Amino acid sequence: MILLSLGHDPKLFEEGSAVANRQKEYAKLVDELHIVSYTQFGYRVTKLGENAWAYPTNSKRRFSYLWDGYKICRDIVGNLPLGHPGVIVTSQDGITNLLAIILNLRFGFHFEMQVHTDIFSKYFRKESLGNLMRLFGFWLGTRRASSVRVVSKRIKTNLVIRWKVDKRKIRILPIFIDASRFQNSTDTTNPVNNLRKEYPNFSHIILMASRLSREKNLPLALSAFKEVRKKFSEAGLVIVGDGPLINQITGDRVVVRPWEKDLVPLYKTSDIFLLTSDYEGYGLTLVEAALSGTPIVTTDVGVVGDYINAHNALIAPPRDYRKLAAHIIFLLQNESARVMMRERLRKVADHLLAKEDYLKALKQNWLI
Repeated sequence: MILLSLGHDPKLFEEGSAVANRQKEYAKLVDELHIVSYTQFGYRVTKLGENAWAYPTNSKRRFSYLWDGYKICRDIVGNLPLGHPGVIVTSQDGITNLLAIILNLRFGFHFEMQVHTDIFSKYFRKESLGNLMRLFGFWLGTRRASSVRVVSKRIKTNLVIRWKVDKRKIRILPIFIDASRFQNSTDTTNPVNNLRKEYPNFSHIILMASRLSREKNLPLALSAFKEVRKKFSEAGLVIVGDGPLINQITGDRVVVRPWEKDLVPLYKTSDIFLLTSDYEGYGLTLVEAALSGTPIVTTDVGVVGDYINAHNALIAPPRDYRKLAAHIIFLLQNESARVMMRERLRKVADHLLAKEDYLKALKQNWLI
């Protein structure tokens, strides 16, 4: 089987990155893995393993990606017979869906569309004209895709109800998480990345970890935190991440730290994990915080409603800073509630697939 994957993550070309390592695992499931990624100038073709390669488009503009990507794909599989059953095309975003449709029409290859973003959120649609165009790309993709992979029940439900997509061709399968890495890490005595030792002047520590971009709505977190400090003046907000809005995040007793590969010690040495996104496809950090046993306050996005729910987390509507603040204050005032929440959150691991089962499900999705 030849897997032709279409994406747009530049970290694919970084040796040792989580994205690159994940693709190496996927390559074990196929004879050849070819990943064509939308990029601007400055990247080179990278061999990820014995049977895996990543190709940058090095496009001058976004829409030239279609032609640039098509030429690369044509060179990879152009010599195969039309409709060759051993080629699977996967796509991960609006513009990559358009390229996948072109390849499906031109060569007749099997096409799996992936949806990693909550494209049905009103905040996604209103965020930019580009998102509206991405939404159109997703809609077109559902018309041609042989199978659709989504990362949450929320997305599947909306695809079925709003776009009338056949639920039999939709599978829920988020990114693999090694639960043991979070559950088995118990050492919080090391001063490195121990938030309690690094910030001894904070009476309580509220942790956030995300890309610092518009949809994460960090201003909402700052507004909620101001309300919290009216009750807990010595509390601190620690934000871990990088992104275009980094210079806009300021406030008394607010700390911004660079993104770190290992967030486990941070989860385990904070009192509350906070997520304030307008929308999420999944919300990986929510699951990581849950596995770490960190009490969660979050907006109603992504995986919320699946195994992160009202039974084990405190949830507020998007953009409601007062509700978020009230939830945080309640948890800080009630240690017994935090203890109960920790125990309930650790059971999230029961819903996650073991690595072998996950890879098996991934391959089955390609063959639907």
